[in-house]
Amino acid sequence: MRNEHGRVELSGVAAADVTASFEGVAIERVAGDVKLEARHGDVNIEGIGGALDLNSRHGSVSVSGVTGPSKLDVQHGNVEVRRSAGLEVDLAHGELKAETIGGDVVVRGQHAPVHGVDVTGRAEVETTFGDVRLERVGGDVAARVEHGGVTASDVSGSVNLETTHNGVTLERVAGAVEAKVEHGGLEAKGLAHGARIRVTGSDVTLDGFAGPVDIEVERGSARLAPGGVIDAEIAARATHGDVRLEVPEGSRFELEAESVRGRVDAPLEGLTTEDEGHRGQRASGRHAGGGVSVRLKADGDVTLESRPVRSRDGWAAARPHTGEKTTTPEAPAVATSPKPKAAPQPTPVPAPVAPAEKPAEPGSASASR
Repeated sequence: MRNEHGRVELSGVAAADVTASFEGVAIERVAGDVKLEARHGDVNIEGIGGALDLNSRHGSVSVSGVTGPSKLDVQHGNVEVRRSAGLEVDLAHGELKAETIGGDVVVRGQHAPVHGVDVTGRAEVETTFGDVRLERVGGDVAARVEHGGVTASDVSGSVNLETTHNGVTLERVAGAVEAKVEHGGLEAKGLAHGARIRVTGSDVTLDGFAGPVDIEVERGSARLAPGGVIDAEIAARATHGDVRLEVPEGSRFELEAESVRGRVDAPLEGLTTEDEGHRGQRASGRHAGGGVSVRLKADGDVTLESRPVRSRDGWAAARPHTGEKTTTPEAPAVATSPKPKAAPQPTPVPAPVAPAEKPAEPGSASASR
């Protein structure tokens, strides 16, 4: 179908190949594939039994209920996708919202914020001048963002990030994390398999982590709080900042710590501190008999603080919601004939009561007998 300067509405067909311009397009209930090229108009697509191939310029796009994969190329328009069996998007000068994707999500954007929720596969996003937010991803996450931040939560796979001019927030990541952040900081909670992090211009905070950790911070500080006993290597270096490590009770490690221009505070069993004058302080030793390696270095202060072990309940990554609902149909009501009304019964009338005889007066005939 080819149409110029007019709206297109199409429904209930086997397949569709449409070109339209200067008005909107609405396509629904198509059994097979849909191919659409639209210009200067909004697009609404719903209920596609096959794959979707869409090219749109200067208009918003709404897509829902696509059984096959969706491939979208959109410029100068926002995009919203719900329930698709996979999603690939090239987007310029618009915002993407994707929800309940039964497969992988691949996004290449320019000036395009991205928000993805409930992705059963992996999520791969590259964009500029916009933030990326991902929630409940069943596979790995990879994101490259210029002039934007990244927020990712409940990731069942690994996370690999590069961002500039904004920060990173992570919560409940089951796989390993690798992140490079320029002119921004990083805050993470519940990393299950360690992290390798490089940050410039702000701080790094890791709370409730497990696994090996390697941190480098320029012009910022590092605060590390393991979720359980320290049983994997930890290395943290901070220039123009401090390093602070919380040590859960029961941890065993071998320490090498150095402060270039500040102090080393390590009041734990088996550790000794040496003052090197203008070269700062050092601390070393084997805590609780020694174990894994812990290496800390900072221009500022280095602090180790003992604390009780915390529970890791609630740190597990949640799985994506698939959007599928199972319902049990209600049984049809059985028609019944109304019961006949009983005939009204007459109200019984009480029998009249005979008046009692008046007693005879003295001197009367009956009394003289």
